[in-house]
Amino acid sequence: MTQTQGQPGEQDPQSGQVEISATDRGVAAFHIGQVNTHLHVDGVAGLWDFLQRNQVVSTTTGDPANDIRRQLSQQSPDISVHGTVTEQLGRLRGLPEFALGDYNNYDRDHAQTLSDRVVEATGIPVAVVAVLAFWGDPDTDSWWMPDLQRLARVTRRGGSAWLINLPLVAASMLFYAAGVAAVCAENYGRVAKLLALYGEPIDIAGPVPLPRMLAPNPSAIKLTPAQNYQAVSPTVVEALHLGSDALDDAWQLFEILRLASELMGRSQFDAALAKYTAANRRRDATASLDQTARLQAEATKNGILDDLAGCSPARGLHLLAADKVYSPGTGFRWGSPTAERVAAEVSRDGNQHPIVRGLSISAERIELALRAVSRAVGAAAVAHPANWASGAVPDEIWLDG
Repeated sequence: MTQTQGQPGEQDPQSGQVEISATDRGVAAFHIGQVNTHLHVDGVAGLWDFLQRNQVVSTTTGDPANDIRRQLSQQSPDISVHGTVTEQLGRLRGLPEFALGDYNNYDRDHAQTLSDRVVEATGIPVAVVAVLAFWGDPDTDSWWMPDLQRLARVTRRGGSAWLINLPLVAASMLFYAAGVAAVCAENYGRVAKLLALYGEPIDIAGPVPLPRMLAPNPSAIKLTPAQNYQAVSPTVVEALHLGSDALDDAWQLFEILRLASELMGRSQFDAALAKYTAANRRRDATASLDQTARLQAEATKNGILDDLAGCSPARGLHLLAADKVYSPGTGFRWGSPTAERVAAEVSRDGNQHPIVRGLSISAERIELALRAVSRAVGAAAVAHPANWASGAVPDEIWLDG
């Protein structure tokens, strides 16, 4: 699409394009062009409404959302958000913070200042990507996934890792926005595509899965899990018109699926799955004959889960841990109610479960990974300062609290 600067509400009578001037936030004009869209009408309208509320585009052009709905209802769509997506992500990739003249400043406050600028600049792209991940189709995935991967391919250079990794601040925010939005839409096929993407960190030769690379890591990037959640969640809530409870549920499930995906990719997982499956068979074969054998099988399974949990770092993530009984005949322990609930659903529904179908991974693998992630969340809760404070011991803990 042609990119020109216009006055608020200026319209070309011949082309029918509406040109909306950029604001001081540096966003270029938004156009309505003669191009088909792959977006659901609510997604287009939601994106435009969000941009208007946040003064990214002018509100003086009437109500384009109604025009969009009317045009689509007449089966004559004539709008495209592709140009705006390209514009926003291009501006993000071109931030001056990603091309510093000097990377040798090791001051923490300086790094935090630059990271805060990146967080601010990533706000609108977060909304755009969330809308596409929620309402888009497989074709629109190509509008933003390549840019996410580009941000996750960090240029090797000497200096402070915090400064070199500033593009990962934006990449992490977009990664979580897309994942949470896809979970909200129950589009687990898109979640699978997102979890299968790779980046290239500065300290490892070759590609690294984004689920491992883009988890907020204060030692590598100036973005804690709590800061990531606080920066991304309000924007996704507004862009998708969600309630905060729905956002929290989706955030936790995406985080758990991210951890499970990373765990299933580890070298020891296949051997652990074989041992876990064998223990289940022994338990089922001897349950009515030998209670001791059943208890031994359960002890073996618990040991396998604990070993896997040690490979899944959950400390500090935006996850709720609860101290409760998670299965009949067992005692209280800390774990993730979300992970345990989904694991039980997968155990019941098998390969018909929507997460199993979407991820295209066997139910046995996913169930084991989910239960191990729950143990990892439990271990993080046991070590959480709230569990060591004086007074009453809590029943629930947010790990990022």
